[in-house]
Amino acid sequence: MNEKPEIAIDMKKNIRKILITGITGSGGSYLADYIFNNKKDVSLEGTSRSINPHGHKNLKNLDKSVKIYNCDLTDFSSCYRAINESRPDTIFHLASIANVRESFLNPIATVNNNVNITLNLLETLRTLKDNDGYNPLLILCSSSEVYGIVEKQNNPITEDTPLNPVNPYSASKLMQDSLGHVYSKSYSLRVIRTRMFSYLNARRRDLFSTSFAMQAFEIANGKRDKLLHGNLESERTIIDIRDAVEAYWICAEKGREGEIYNIGGTESISVGKFLEIIKSKFDQDIHSEICSSLVRPTDIPIQRPDHSKFTSHTGWKPKYSLNEAIGYFLNEVGQNYKQLT
Repeated sequence: MNEKPEIAIDMKKNIRKILITGITGSGGSYLADYIFNNKKDVSLEGTSRSINPHGHKNLKNLDKSVKIYNCDLTDFSSCYRAINESRPDTIFHLASIANVRESFLNPIATVNNNVNITLNLLETLRTLKDNDGYNPLLILCSSSEVYGIVEKQNNPITEDTPLNPVNPYSASKLMQDSLGHVYSKSYSLRVIRTRMFSYLNARRRDLFSTSFAMQAFEIANGKRDKLLHGNLESERTIIDIRDAVEAYWICAEKGREGEIYNIGGTESISVGKFLEIIKSKFDQDIHSEICSSLVRPTDIPIQRPDHSKFTSHTGWKPKYSLNEAIGYFLNEVGQNYKQLT
């Protein structure tokens, strides 16, 4: 007997107040911008270690009326105070050390931070639930890095693909992911886990895409003579940042509690081809060469997401083409470059 395909069902939740952990980070700030600009009836709050979060460059588009808790999530009491005071109905957990290259250099700091902040957040929610029944929805934002190296014939990657992290950062995200599953099953916390694939992020220069673009602007303005890069053979499926943050929101509105969702684009490109596209956007020749310090000890050769489950459950699909995503991305990188000079 043939099974009928799942049809997206509108189970839209009434979201009134949300809190973003790591709101001054790149992912958190992009999501904050989206909610602030598009969800005027939703109260927006966040956490940050920064003493002056509203002065952070990533929050330049955010109104100062948005409440941001000065909170060190590695400290349980600090985490508890912020969550207990805020009491949002939805939490997006985006705080983390997310630099893969840095994780190779400082694995202990990366793993300790990412695991402890997640454990403290989950323990806070468990404690509050036991105290008075408070049980908000938690969107635990993980990464496609948890899948590690997946052979080409086993792509596209589904949520059932075996997890095989190959760097300290991805190992820490796997532990975050697992803790979310454990607390959902053991303590009935309301958790949805997402595994985001590559998106263009103009607010993080450590990423190959942003590094290429920023170096190209520097060359175009006579500030350097060549562009340095690492491995160019890896292939990624890239999504526009606008699609990525909208997917997070739709996950909170329509995602099913207890589920895992892949989120990603539909157009794949090699790092080398991406570099050539960036070069083509500038009038002068841009010389590039490999730099050994930018080559990762282990790299993921290919990642193509299968996000059909997320689309089936929520109706979400990417709106922007790769070409549109690159144009939007380069415009923001260019603006960031001007602010630095």
